[in-house]
Amino acid sequence: MSVGRVLVALVLASAILAGVLVPACVDNDLEARFVEGLDLIYENRYADAEGYFLALSREMSRSKQPDAFAYKARSLYQVGRLEHLYLNHPRRAVRRLREAIKTNPQADFAFDARQQIAGIFLDQIGDYRAAALEFERLVHDFPERSDADRYQYRVAQCYFLLKDYDQARTEARILLNRWSNGKFQHEARLLLANAYYLEGRLEEAAKAHEQLLVASPKDSVRARSHFELGMCHQELGDTASAEKAYLSALKDHPRPDLVQMQLAALRKQIAQAEDPATPLTSPTAGKVYVPRTKTKPKAETKPKAETKPRTKTKPRTKTKPKAETKPRTKTKPKAETKPRTKTKPKAETKPKAETKPKPKPETKPKAETKPKPKVELPAQIPEAPSKSTSSP
Repeated sequence: MSVGRVLVALVLASAILAGVLVPACVDNDLEARFVEGLDLIYENRYADAEGYFLALSREMSRSKQPDAFAYKARSLYQVGRLEHLYLNHPRRAVRRLREAIKTNPQADFAFDARQQIAGIFLDQIGDYRAAALEFERLVHDFPERSDADRYQYRVAQCYFLLKDYDQARTEARILLNRWSNGKFQHEARLLLANAYYLEGRLEEAAKAHEQLLVASPKDSVRARSHFELGMCHQELGDTASAEKAYLSALKDHPRPDLVQMQLAALRKQIAQAEDPATPLTSPTAGKVYVPRTKTKPKAETKPKAETKPRTKTKPRTKTKPKAETKPRTKTKPKAETKPRTKTKPKAETKPKAETKPKPKPETKPKAETKPKPKVELPAQIPEAPSKSTSSP
């Protein structure tokens, strides 16, 4: 009796151990295969790692193991990271990361995947509206995170880049109301003031900058606010306040050369205004940074003279269809030509006898011609005696 009980206990124990050890071995095998893919990344073999993780995710889709979906999601997340950071395929990366989140929404990498998707739309693709929606999802799905105000500021920034200044101010106010002591409250106030400035609402922009300066922001934000406050004063015609604001911005501004250029243009404008010999210029003359000029209303254009209606053109006559061409008759095949008969070789011609040259007859020398005697004429010809007329 005791032996039977011992055997039963051993059988039960072995079954329990088998049920525990088999899943553990399977998990270890999957983890080891996942680590192999990570080793490819550490070896800088990014294309090989991408193919490896894609193959692993497809295999996990067909697997019936309990943790298969988790390893599929992790593999897709690694593929998305590779395509984003190393292979420069931003749209494919967005697709992989979204698929990874859909496969396992509660995974540890879910927040980082959404953050990467938003960053890809903002920095690589330049789709600011899609980026704003992704940052809004981050704020909505992870409100307990300490850096949630950063993503709310990104939402306002995206609408600012879209030139939807009203919505940008709305998102900035949400940040100021919800995270009044957050790290990005000063940046949100600066964005709000800039949105007023770019719409031409200079007095409201100047007021927003003054409220920001009262809040004692950090040096870089304070310098930018002073500079942009100076721009508002310059356009409003308050040159003294503008000069004071520029001088306050000069020390800590990230672009001191820009501040110096704007300050030089303002002082030139003040010198021209004090010189009675030169005509006064507009308050915005000599601007270097973000010039703003009021657009003049367009002059009314005279109505164009009525043009006469065009005469209707006669409809074209229909061309007659071409007569059907008869099919060509088949040409008879040429009769076979008989092979040419071989020509007999010509008889060899005897060489001609050499012709002796005929001797030329000798020409007799011409007889010598005797010279004719010359007839000498007398020097004087005697005159003939003249006949006398006298009678005898």
